[in-house]
Amino acid sequence: TIRWEGQLFDASGGTAVEAKGRIKVPDLSEETYDDLEMTVLCDEETDAKRPLKELVRKEGGKAVRAACLAFVRELKETVMKGHEPPPQKAPPRERFNAGYVAASAETAKTGAVKVVYSYNPPPHVLYETLLDTQRIRGITASDASMSTEVGGKLMMFSGAVEGENAELKPFDGERAVIKWKWRFSTWQ
Repeated sequence: TIRWEGQLFDASGGTAVEAKGRIKVPDLSEETYDDLEMTVLCDEETDAKRPLKELVRKEGGKAVRAACLAFVRELKETVMKGHEPPPQKAPPRERFNAGYVAASAETAKTGAVKVVYSYNPPPHVLYETLLDTQRIRGITASDASMSTEVGGKLMMFSGAVEGENAELKPFDGERAVIKWKWRFSTWQ
């Protein structure tokens, strides 16, 4: 979420209208850059402020798009620094299995492939991550708002999930507890 504020001036150069708001960018990645979704919101929607909001949407959107692309490129370069680029695949005729076609008898012998990712973050890191708005936004690649207080509201997946913290107990050396009461916003 990006904060914006602006002013429209009258013929004498005085301020005619002032407005503030937000620009929401729920999914920022290299793949979504060409079709970057942005929502421009005005804190107080009025007819007088609408032209300013539209100006931010049309002209400010270009600047936001350029800044987002620069950020994604810089992030990619930073992450890849010190790493070798992935090897290029050989053309099909050079691969050892390029001519292999499974017979129907062999196809019946195939099974499921299961991929398991194991990671062991310290409990306090996991606890903090699940209550941190910026980390949840990064993990889900969508807008989120998290609270660190019991009874505090939470929102994930750009508003598709809403709820509140029912119980929170930080890691005490033995365990941590996060209980959420949540629902999909589409549930009746």
